[in-house]
Amino acid sequence: VVAVDDSGKIFTSNDGGVIWSASSSVPQDLLTAEDLYFTSLLDGWIVGQGYSTSAIFRTTDGGSSWNAVNDFIGYYNSIDIQGPNIWISNLDGLYKRSNDNGSTWIDGSLPGSPYQIQDMDFFNENVGFITANYSSIFKTTDGGITWDSTQVGSGWNNFYRLCFLDSS
Repeated sequence: VVAVDDSGKIFTSNDGGVIWSASSSVPQDLLTAEDLYFTSLLDGWIVGQGYSTSAIFRTTDGGSSWNAVNDFIGYYNSIDIQGPNIWISNLDGLYKRSNDNGSTWIDGSLPGSPYQIQDMDFFNENVGFITANYSSIFKTTDGGITWDSTQVGSGWNNFYRLCFLDSS
């Protein structure tokens, strides 16, 4: 189990959450951590707020050290990874996606933006959802190249997180 506090410090548990240990480092210049994703015990990513070095950091040693990912300044609040595909969302309604494990990035925006993206989750490399303000939920079936929108509720609900029960 891996958890992150708002400063970006990683906590790990190898016994199902009974005992926790803290990493010795935090990403330099990260103001707050908003989300994390680990693809293995060693390889992980943190997104958050950063306005000098970066707002996205990657570790390849389980959080003992962090490397800034270039060209990510601002407020990023969500990350999801499926194989070599990575999606990172910005609170301003913008997102970036990579299909080569973060070597290159493609900018994207939602149809009808501006929206405030709250969460972005993918079921697999093609099917994903975004929650946003004004009762908006967006779905992609092509890995985030295009998005279809739907509105849920009265128009004033803000959805903050997603959870998949199955692919539908």
